[in-house]
Amino acid sequence: MHVVVHTDAESRPKVDLAAIESRIAEAALTWAEPFWREVVVENKGEAAGIALSRIAIAAPFPMAYEEDVDPRDTLDDLADLEALREQAAAASGCRPRPAPCA
Repeated sequence: MHVVVHTDAESRPKVDLAAIESRIAEAALTWAEPFWREVVVENKGEAAGIALSRIAIAAPFPMAYEEDVDPRDTLDDLADLEALREQAAAASGCRPRPAPCA
């Protein structure tokens, strides 16, 4: 996006460009990006973040879930999903699929 604003050079206010750029970058993030960076990795560690991210990559969060649930509240949901996946695999005698190569 490109925006041009013409103003009077004499009355231009001081603008914090870094703050504006930061807010634009934050607005451009998807729901999951700050979730993985801030919530999972910082609260559960990098290894857990990688393991839980496999679930989200395999089955992205539905839009309704993203609208209704704060990312910080999803850790328990993801842990429950991972436990169910492991139980189902153990019950069926199957092993989980390996993660796709990055």
